[in-house]
Amino acid sequence: MTLCWVLTKPRPFDMANLLSSFNVLFNTTEQQQMPAPISGTNITGTSVIGFHDYLRCMRKPKLQVREGLKWAWRTNETCPTQPVNRDEFCKFIGRRGNLMVVGDSINHGLQWSIVNSLIKDPAAQVVVKDGYPVCNTCPGFRICGDVLGKDQEFNVAFIRNDRLSAVDRSRHEGGNFFEWPWTDYIEKWKVKILVLNRGAHYEADDIVLNALNSTFSFIKERHPELLVFFRDTPPGHLNCMKHNGPLEKRQNLSSADVYNWGDFQRQNHLVKGLVEKFGFIFVDAYAMLSLRADGHVHENDCLHYCVPGPLDSVVELLYNIFKIIPRFS
Repeated sequence: MTLCWVLTKPRPFDMANLLSSFNVLFNTTEQQQMPAPISGTNITGTSVIGFHDYLRCMRKPKLQVREGLKWAWRTNETCPTQPVNRDEFCKFIGRRGNLMVVGDSINHGLQWSIVNSLIKDPAAQVVVKDGYPVCNTCPGFRICGDVLGKDQEFNVAFIRNDRLSAVDRSRHEGGNFFEWPWTDYIEKWKVKILVLNRGAHYEADDIVLNALNSTFSFIKERHPELLVFFRDTPPGHLNCMKHNGPLEKRQNLSSADVYNWGDFQRQNHLVKGLVEKFGFIFVDAYAMLSLRADGHVHENDCLHYCVPGPLDSVVELLYNIFKIIPRFS
């Protein structure tokens, strides 16, 4: 058996009350008080446009199964992966503490997928499945209390920074790079686990490697106790709306295309060496997601995925990595 996508039992999700939940909970940029110990922080930059993009992943606000939810990534017999056991996943993360995802908007989707895998009753939580609004500084909410106890709950937070730059104030270059401050939040939010990605906004190899070397050095010097994952960058796909399932082979993406998708695999390999040099954990999403031309948001966005969807398999990969890390076993 080789690495591949296999058809599995469809997973239904309750989409009821999506619009009303969004309007009540998130249609604001005002300060919102978060549960202790994370409090007094802003949910900033809520984007109705981004929310409507994700609404296209739905057809009707009721129980339904999309084609993108019918597939699971399976590895070979020498290193088999297991489906996420929610209670065990809660314990793996809870033994350490709060988790923060930092990176581009795809990593924002990964944050949603992680939360979706950890909530016990999606209909009863403040997360909005398939339409969780876009924000740039997202503290998350306390989770897994039923497994760990109320005093042991943790947050899954997200901050957008496409370059992983250690800025002290927000920067935005036109429609490209968003860089929100995040390093101070490691202490402020008592973060113990980082999940990083530099994003799909392409820059030359030397720029990327020099910038990441600076960021990784900062983390090692200031926060050597952190458990750090780095997710690599999958490409977008050509004509994504024409596909209803995984590809049999990867698309031929020219390095000369406007988004440089054809350069991602080579640059991921370079970044992998740097990640491992610092002793961090490299998460290979490219191998899986380069074959998932289906499951994207809409015809004008063949880079981002619907949530839930293909990104759930990256969460499954994270879960299996936790299983084999000695200090979590």
